[in-house]
Order: sequence, then structure tokens, then C-alpha cells
Amino acid sequence: MPQEVHQYRLPAEGQSTCADCPQAKYEGYDKLYRCCSYHPAVPNFLLGLALKDKVARAAVENLYYLGGLVPEGFLRTPHQWIDYLADLSDDKFGEAKRVRCPNINETNGFCNIYAFRNGVCSTFFCLNDNGDFGAKFWESLQEMVSQMEFALSQWALDQLGFNVKAYFSRLDKLAPKLKDVADPTTHFWTEKTRKYLWGRLYGKELQTFRDCGELISENRNRLWEIAAGWTIIDADRYDKAMNKMVPKEYQHEIDPDDLEPGENMSMQELLADVRRYYRRLWKVPGALELSPRARITKNPADCKESRDKASDRPYMLEFYSRRGGTSVEWREYLTKAQVDALRAFRTPRQVNEKLLRSRAFSTISDPSTFLAEAVGKRVLQPAH
Repeated sequence: MPQEVHQYRLPAEGQSTCADCPQAKYEGYDKLYRCCSYHPAVPNFLLGLALKDKVARAAVENLYYLGGLVPEGFLRTPHQWIDYLADLSDDKFGEAKRVRCPNINETNGFCNIYAFRNGVCSTFFCLNDNGDFGAKFWESLQEMVSQMEFALSQWALDQLGFNVKAYFSRLDKLAPKLKDVADPTTHFWTEKTRKYLWGRLYGKELQTFRDCGELISENRNRLWEIAAGWTIIDADRYDKAMNKMVPKEYQHEIDPDDLEPGENMSMQELLADVRRYYRRLWKVPGALELSPRARITKNPADCKESRDKASDRPYMLEFYSRRGGTSVEWREYLTKAQVDALRAFRTPRQVNEKLLRSRAFSTISDPSTFLAEAVGKRVLQPAH
């Protein structure tokens, strides 16, 4: 990524604690798989680098034996994608009913390729400290990193002499017979499909990934330049056929962007989005007031989450869908110090050094961060 992105001050995302998953504790997610009820697209070069690590190597070899590897890397089949859409439609995401990431260690829930995970897994947080502003920032970063991964995986194959255009042409030729590309039981790629997609490199999959990893490692200082200069190749007919294959009852879960073939955004355009959302992330208006949609009450200790947090978070904040409404968008539990700081804005207040040094903020370790997070969650809003 550009050097400037490495210098960004990123949100701590202290609420998204995978080792003590709040979604598993309070929302019914599977305790082992959690948000990993998903098949991540892991690029070939990351899997190649993972092959150097003892634990990760076993995981990549497992993907190989399952039939999950194509030249791009670990890529879900149309059948696995439909399983994912079905889970979304049935409101079962996180419960691991149909989809389970094969990289998860089933004894402890750890990711076996954690150090080599892709851009989506690296930038997804179920709860954002900066609310909507944080979510938008991570989404923009995720899109940029994911596109870099696609570009670099194709570039690496090209450098090895693999005909990338011919590979995507073969994918397109699968469009009329997508129902046959995956094993009906496991939903991973059939051997016949893998032989067809890999061509002359079939049987050399893992070595190819190692070579891709070496290329990326050798060129680590110019990856942004390489990705920005590579024109990503797509298989539009294959993608269109995938969309048509989705049963009618699940089609509403398809991302609208997946329905419209077209040119990918340039890396510079994606970087511009990242910059724009980053600027919003820590910006605090000069005057703030408590949103009329935010309601602070005593922690009622009437459910598992509220009881678990009652000892150190004796207050509850509920954020309503509209002013004076009854539908709660989200809630969280607050310390007395947080409540004191928020209540300072029951009337419009100028944000200045005097306020941040006042008694209301005396026990807030980082007042500026606290305010930026509250603005991102819309709990505090610009004063009119």
C-alpha cells in the first residue's frame, strides 16, 4: 500500500474481540466460527508465503486436498457462494449452518493462516469504535486492498509465464455448465474443473503458489506501482452465469455491484476514497450537542450482556432510528466517566481546550478520541 496509509492512525476497534466474540456471546453466532461463516478469497501469493509457515502450510495443503485451489488462489465455487447467500437470506450468518471457513482450527477457533489472511479478513470488524464513520473507512480500505490482491495475483501468474487471459477465457467457457463445476457433496471444485482451469500447471499448484509468493516478496517495495499499473482481467460471462444460477429466493442478497459488469475503479480512485473517509474518522466539529436520538439510562441488567457489563458499565445508551421513535438501532453500555462526558453536551458546547480539561473529561484518557468516536456513532452531532 502507499506509505501514507501505513502512517494512518487506525481505530483500536476494542469492541471487536474475536477471542471473546461479542456476537457469539450475545447474538447466537457459532463459538468456533463466529464471522468466519464465509469462504474468503485468498490470493495465490499469500498462500505461497503461508507455505513457509509450519501451521499455515498444513492449512494450505488442506485446501489443496479439499479441491479449493485455482490459479488465483483459494476461490469459492458458485455452489459455496449460493450457500453463503442462503445463510444471509435465512438470517443464519455466523451460525455456521452451511458455510464454514476451512482455515479455522476446529479445536480452538483460531485461524490457521492468520498472518496470511486476505484484505477482507484483515479489515472486517463487527463493531466499530467510530460507528458509521469507522465502517465506511474500513470498507474503503477493504475495497482498495482487495483490488490490489486481485491485481497482484494476476500479475504474479503472468510473470511466471501463465496465460492469465486464457485462464479467464476458460472460466467464461464454464458459464453454460456451472452446475457441474463443484462436487455435489463438498461444494469444492471437482478434479475435472481444476484440471481444466490449471491447464499445464495442474499438479504443480503448490509450487506455483510458492513462486507467486517469492515474486511478491522480491518486489515488496513496488507493489502499489505494480497493482496500479495492472489491468485486472475479469470473467464477465462466468460472473453473469453465477448470478443467474442463484435461486430466486436468495437473489435479493446479491450485492448490486455484482450485477453490473464494468471497469474496475483505478487504484488512485480507490485511494482517494480511503483518504476521504480517513479524514472524517478523527474530525471533531467545533461545537457539539448530544443527539436527540441518543438516550442514556441506568443499565437495566435484564439480559446476559447487560448483566455481564453491569459492574463496570452501569449505564446504557440506546440510539433510536429517529427522534422520538421507539425503534432502537443499537445500544451499548457505558462507564460513569463516559456518561459524564456525554452529558456535558446536553446543551450545545464549544469544543475547546477548556472543555477537554474540565471535570467532565477528567477521567477520560483521550478526550479527542472519545469525541471523534461519539461523532462517528452519531451520538454527538454538530451543534446548530
